[in-house]
Amino acid sequence: MKRVIRPVTAASDSFTFQIPVIWKARTVLSVPAHSMKEAIQIVNSHEYELPEGEYVKDSFEIDYDRLES
Repeated sequence: MKRVIRPVTAASDSFTFQIPVIWKARTVLSVPAHSMKEAIQIVNSHEYELPEGEYVKDSFEIDYDRLES
């Protein structure tokens, strides 16, 4: 779904915009489970909070799918 991006605040002759961005992170989750298959199912179910992770180099970008001027 695209959203029209409008200024959030305006000060004198400049504006502040909220620009949607995305990036990737890399980490390891410790998942209690009875098997690897079950652990993968648990992770794929998104029942875990997002952990701290290591930034994946060169993955930061503007999310143009959600940006419309």
